[in-house]
Amino acid sequence: METKILKIDPEEPEPERIEAAARLIREGKIVVLPTDTVYGLGVDTFNGEAVERIFRVKGRSKDKPLSILVSDFSEIEPLVEEIPPQALVLAGYFWPGALTLVFKASRKVPVLLTSDANKVGIRIPDNRIALALIKAAGTPLTGSSANLSGHPELLGAEEAAGELGERIDLLIDGGKVRLGRPSTVVDISSCPPRVLRRGMISRARMEAVLGSEIAGPPARFQFYFQEGMSNAG
Repeated sequence: METKILKIDPEEPEPERIEAAARLIREGKIVVLPTDTVYGLGVDTFNGEAVERIFRVKGRSKDKPLSILVSDFSEIEPLVEEIPPQALVLAGYFWPGALTLVFKASRKVPVLLTSDANKVGIRIPDNRIALALIKAAGTPLTGSSANLSGHPELLGAEEAAGELGERIDLLIDGGKVRLGRPSTVVDISSCPPRVLRRGMISRARMEAVLGSEIAGPPARFQFYFQEGMSNAG
């Protein structure tokens, strides 16, 4: 069976097509969607069976957490224990954009997403299709990259179709992604904030915005986001 592909205008996403994809999300299906960084695998964050499928589709170990994509900052509050002042500054400057912020997860976040780390990475992608889909689905989406575990990130719909094939329920073709590089991941729950993975946004830029130092990654955190937690995010 061929991969079902739905072409959506990246500049003016057609509402009826967005709703068709959102309906599948609400039904627990896997939808591949473009973000500003790379293509990602999106399911309802709170649908445990759908999240389980993400791990199976990617061949990904469950000790590697998945990030969450939201469409508005207000959607973060139920997902985290607290929002540090530095998070407000960085989010205000870089969101929507290629920065994933790692918070202490609230009890509402499924353990399957945090891999017992009690932390969760969240971002608002700078992509009109992604934002429209999250809003229409009425739920945060997972933000794992749409590639098999250990493979390079996917920057276009054709690549995603070839990589995932029948493993997914729908592939949204929104053209080539704009950035083509994963987001920077910063643990905002630590003091000072700590870079867990280098990405589109440099440490120097974040330090300039915060007016204070951001630490580099110690060895014990290197495993946490080494393979694509924010590749879609």
